Amino acid sequence: MISTQQLNLLAGAKVYDAAGEKIGSVGQVYLDGDDGHPAWVAVRTGWFGTNENFVPLDDESHIEGHELHVSAMKDEVRGAPQVERESGNLSERSAAELDRYYYNLPAGKFAGRASSAIGESIRAGADRTGDQARLGSDMRMGDRTQTAGRSGMGEKSENLNLTRYEEQLRTGKQQVETGKVRLRKHVVTENVDITVPVSHEEVRVERRPIDGPGSRRATGEHPFAEETAEVTLHEERPTVSKETVPVEQVGLVTETHTEQQHVQGTVRKEQVDVEDDRSGRDRRR
Repeated sequence: MISTQQLNLLAGAKVYDAAGEKIGSVGQVYLDGDDGHPAWVAVRTGWFGTNENFVPLDDESHIEGHELHVSAMKDEVRGAPQVERESGNLSERSAAELDRYYYNLPAGKFAGRASSAIGESIRAGADRTGDQARLGSDMRMGDRTQTAGRSGMGEKSENLNLTRYEEQLRTGKQQVETGKVRLRKHVVTENVDITVPVSHEEVRVERRPIDGPGSRRATGEHPFAEETAEVTLHEERPTVSKETVPVEQVGLVTETHTEQQHVQGTVRKEQVDVEDDRSGRDRRR
C-alpha cells in the first residue's frame, strides 16, 4: 500500500502492471479524504502521454525507486472507462463508474478488499449524495485538502499545497528503411574507330651515268643481250584483335548526413489560481 509519506515519489513515476509491463507514467494522484492516503492515480498513456486512465492503489501497490507497481494488468488499465473530472475532483458518477469497472473484473482481484483503494470507504463515498466530485469524504488531486482551524488569534494555519503538473515533449529517433541502391553490370556494344599508320614500298627508277668511255664493263654483263632485274615490294596492312583487360572498380559507400528537423506536439499544463476573498482579486500561477 502507498503511504502519504511516499506521495512525493509518485510524481512522474513510471507505472508497471502486475506482470512487470510498462503502462505509462503517473499524471495525477487522488487521495482518500478519510485518511489522506493515495487511492487512485491517473496514468498517462499513448505516444505522447496524451491519454489518461485511472488505476486503483490497493494493498499490493508499491514503489521501487521511481517505479510504481500496481495490481491491475496493462490491458485492464487501458480498458478503464474515460471519466470526467470537475474542479480537480472525480464526480460521484465517475467514481461509481470506475469502482464498478475494477470491482467487476473477471479475475476478481479487487473484489472484497475493504482496505484497498476500492474498498468499502471508497465505495461508500461514491454512493454518498450531496458531496459532488468526491471519493470518500474528500478525495482531491495532489495533496490532501486541509482546513486551518482558528480557535484563537494566536493559532497558525497549516500550509496548503497543490502539486502542479505539466506535460513535456520527449523526442527520440527511429531508424527506418528508405530504399535500396544496387550495382548491376551488363554488356553493351559500341563501334570503335581507330586510325592505324601503315607503310608500303614503291619502285623508283634511278639512272646513274658511267664515267668515261674507257670504263670497264661490269663482270657478267653481255652487251646487247636481254636481261631482267626484279625487286620484291612490301606493304603493311592493319590487323584487328580483342583483349579483355580490367579498367576500374565500382563500389557503393554509404555516408551519413545530419540535418535538423522540427517536430510538433500538443502538451497540457496546469495553472493554479489564487482566489483572495478579501480583495476580490484572482491571481494565476
